[in-house]
Amino acid sequence: MQMSLLIIAVLTLIFGSGIFWRMKKRKTTDTPVMNVNIQPSLAHEQIKVDGKILAVEKTVPLGDFTEILWGHEKLKIEIRDIRKEVMRDFITERKNLAVEIKFTIGGGLVYGGEYTKKTSTNTYLMIPCPDPHGEEPYAVYKFSTAYKYLECVCVKHINEHAKTVTLDIKGFNAI
Repeated sequence: MQMSLLIIAVLTLIFGSGIFWRMKKRKTTDTPVMNVNIQPSLAHEQIKVDGKILAVEKTVPLGDFTEILWGHEKLKIEIRDIRKEVMRDFITERKNLAVEIKFTIGGGLVYGGEYTKKTSTNTYLMIPCPDPHGEEPYAVYKFSTAYKYLECVCVKHINEHAKTVTLDIKGFNAI
């Protein structure tokens, strides 16, 4: 009896929440150098990436977080706040829609680009990057010379009404 209830609960979670359809869709768009396995949780999705190249686009609601397991690191990205903030961008310093993001990486530090604003240790205000080829000044990144990798997180879009943030998470592992 308990086993059948457990099976029904798991199937309801998988098919009722749309996780199955998202996983099915993701399989058709994966690049051959990366294998993305989504392990669902009640509050967030944990993404495990095997391979040398990390390329994930993820939409995270305000107050929620996502975790990326890649190589030797676990990167937790928490969306803290969405607000209008005077931030510098490629044009001038003006009031932009910004998101405050907390990065947790197991004791290491992350660094912000020129158009980010550090609010606390590993916490940055970020604005969306308007140019996909000019992400560096808008990004927060972490690198390791010991493990020879680079991770970079950019804000692709902020939906102020739905209170969601779309992140572009990229990385390269040389080992």
